[in-house]
Amino acid sequence: MSDMWRLDDGYVAVYTEDKEVMKRISSAQMKCQVMAEYYREGVRFAVQYKVSRRNKEQVEALIGLQA
Repeated sequence: MSDMWRLDDGYVAVYTEDKEVMKRISSAQMKCQVMAEYYREGVRFAVQYKVSRRNKEQVEALIGLQA
């Protein structure tokens, strides 16, 4: 599961539980900041990123969503 929504200050938030999407976002040549990491029984199962709107289209292509 992945989702994206707008933030007020020129950024979008991206939430994903898909490990392949996490890997693609981490390796992409763009600035993104981890806003939150979610753990269940000590294992990370989801990450929420803060991404500049300049990179919105690139992120949409990575996760297959439109916000």
